[in-house]
Amino acid sequence: MRLLWITLLFISLFNFGPKEPVIEWLTPTDFEFGDIPQHKDATAIFKFKNITDEPMTIDAVRVNCGCTVPDYSLVPIEPDSIGQFKIVYDAEKAGYFRKKIRVFVSAQRWSEKIFVNGYVE
Repeated sequence: MRLLWITLLFISLFNFGPKEPVIEWLTPTDFEFGDIPQHKDATAIFKFKNITDEPMTIDAVRVNCGCTVPDYSLVPIEPDSIGQFKIVYDAEKAGYFRKKIRVFVSAQRWSEKIFVNGYVE
């Protein structure tokens, strides 16, 4: 029984240990739009580098509301190459906003979290 617990502990250390990065962000992951005129779209472009030895794709870019729209390509990003995607914010509602965006890439199981924020006048 003791051997079973030691084995399970050993396995869990490998499965839940520190995550190895697969991308290197070339732009800030917390993008500040500043002041945006109401009823005018604002665009942010996020760039990253594939730091693995294998090609990867952006599998999904998930946003938490309809006011934030992602635009990304499904073309594979080769090792040591740069990928990018665009986030468009629809500035209809006045006031401060902060939106979380989750980026899923094929080389890892967890999402990368990025943010856009600003103030709609």
